[in-house]
Amino acid sequence: MKVLKNIFLNEIFIITVILLNTVLIFFEGFPNLNLDISLIDKLHYTFLFVYIIELFFKLSEYGLRKYFKESLNRLDFFLVIISIPELFTLFTEIESLNLSFVFTLRSIRLIRVVRLFRVIALFESSKLLFRGVKRALKSSYLILFVFVVINFIFALLSHNLFSNVAPEYFGDPLKSLYSIFKVFTIEGWYEIPDVVTENYNNSISIWLVRLYFIVVLFIGGIFGLSIINSVFVEGVIHDEEEDKKLNEIINRLDKIEKKLKK
Repeated sequence: MKVLKNIFLNEIFIITVILLNTVLIFFEGFPNLNLDISLIDKLHYTFLFVYIIELFFKLSEYGLRKYFKESLNRLDFFLVIISIPELFTLFTEIESLNLSFVFTLRSIRLIRVVRLFRVIALFESSKLLFRGVKRALKSSYLILFVFVVINFIFALLSHNLFSNVAPEYFGDPLKSLYSIFKVFTIEGWYEIPDVVTENYNNSISIWLVRLYFIVVLFIGGIFGLSIINSVFVEGVIHDEEEDKKLNEIINRLDKIEKKLKK
């Protein structure tokens, strides 16, 4: 029992199982390989049993409070719990097709791959990267909020202007939000204006529509996304605490230099 406990509490073992599960689902997506369906199902059940046993050992080892204190453990618990209904197909004569929605949970279980960050975090360079990303996220909150507000404003405006002429893109506010975001991303931004202008015969209206989308592209795409990228990159590479320490060192050196000159 102790040996099993040590195995299932070993992070490397569980991550290896998760990666093998990922590889299985990857190859399962190629029907031309003619894989043995019954063997694949058995392997999926095996992986699920491993996750359940791991959950059992962790709960017995750490207790509920300590186990749920860690966010990754809460994620693991949720993914295992929603996967348990898959086991009912082992004890019933219901055809698997009737429970096809259950088997989609196999792909959802791949979210557990995020546990690889625990291994990556052991390297010193990754710690610096994670700290940089954390700083970047803190410094990007405001600009991201402004970006979302701009997207929302243009989405509502575009819905009111073009809901009748291009309902597939601006038929409701949600469609409009997604369409404006596509324009913001620059890639293929011209496709939406071309569809809209097809419903106009007046050349002035056509050019006004084009001008409108050029303004949207410039504000949200070229200007907005560029600022977000620059702020995020600056947050990753710029460490205020290190700058403060460096400034303190420079000030001390300046004081020492002045004293030496005197």
